[in-house]
Amino acid sequence: SSYSSSSSSSSFPRTIAMEFRISSSRFTRAEPDSTAPRCSFATTATAPKLQVDPETSTSSIENSSAHPHPAKRYSSSESEEKQQDPAFSHLRLVDLMATGRELELNTMDGIPFETDAFVGRVIFKLRPNDTSSLSTPYKQFFDAYQRKFELQIQGQFKLSSEELRGKTIWLGAELGTQNCKPPACKMQLGFLNRTMCSLVLRAINLMRGPILHYSFGDKTQRPHITMPLYIAADSFIESRGNGQENVKRKQNRESDRKSEHGIPSMGPDMFPTDAESLRARRNAKPKNPYNFHPGVTYSFSLHNGNLDLFNWQAVGIPGIKSIDLTQFWRDMPLRIVAYLNDGSHNDPHSEGQKKYLFCFQLENKNAAGRFRMNNRS
Repeated sequence: SSYSSSSSSSSFPRTIAMEFRISSSRFTRAEPDSTAPRCSFATTATAPKLQVDPETSTSSIENSSAHPHPAKRYSSSESEEKQQDPAFSHLRLVDLMATGRELELNTMDGIPFETDAFVGRVIFKLRPNDTSSLSTPYKQFFDAYQRKFELQIQGQFKLSSEELRGKTIWLGAELGTQNCKPPACKMQLGFLNRTMCSLVLRAINLMRGPILHYSFGDKTQRPHITMPLYIAADSFIESRGNGQENVKRKQNRESDRKSEHGIPSMGPDMFPTDAESLRARRNAKPKNPYNFHPGVTYSFSLHNGNLDLFNWQAVGIPGIKSIDLTQFWRDMPLRIVAYLNDGSHNDPHSEGQKKYLFCFQLENKNAAGRFRMNNRS
């Protein structure tokens, strides 16, 4: 079943929180190849690249299919391919919506992506067990902050004002592979785990109001937990005055690493946080959607200190050393998403009613293998 519930006024539920930042001064729109069929890959000597027909391209995630694992992961330049740090070899981060490409972790600049609803860049920061192998900026970042991961995104909406008006943008996480559709991807929770999760989520609902939308998976919905983006973000900046011409600028110039038009740069540094703005957003009424606009750069961020995705564990819980996430997620990957949903605030978030801004899937191959080994008959 699906519910609309709420988190405390101080934070997004920490088990799915991430960090985002958005800025149009340093991302470019992907140029489609009109000679190739939609969602087909052109074979190269290095890694497959998605070719999209601009006349048939849509933002529906249903149109992305499973792809072979590329040999290399894409870095912050659209044409650059880079070997990932071996410490992260058991993790696989894939942009399901825009390209189907495997993405590098802990990049120095944003990796471009684009859907029918949004164009931007992404950085996924992830703490390993040993930070000494990281580049100096990332080692300093993780040594300074006890965060397990952070996701930063910079970008602009491609939808019209009419399409955005009155719509809630939901931000959070889903479970399940691309080929696993509801109801097949339901969470298989035992009685105790299901009861515990339900009590916690409903308590949040009572404390704050209908802010948190969740489901353990049913006939039409993936397992998910989401909140309105405007309220969920740990930092949120709206920058006006620079239109789509800045979206198309090249990204490798040193000048593009500087803040322009009040838009912060992407990278290892923490995104600026305004405590007063954060407090006001966390106290906002969830049923009054924030009005997003096209041609405006949105910079927002979310981070988490309890969800250890490197080891696939929940940590830092009082009285509990750690919890293996496969107890709840089985061998399903985590999908970090933002989307618009047709219908009212409390309606189910069914697959056919969502228009995704982005969908990044993270798979921990060690955890999935551990679960399958432990559950052999």
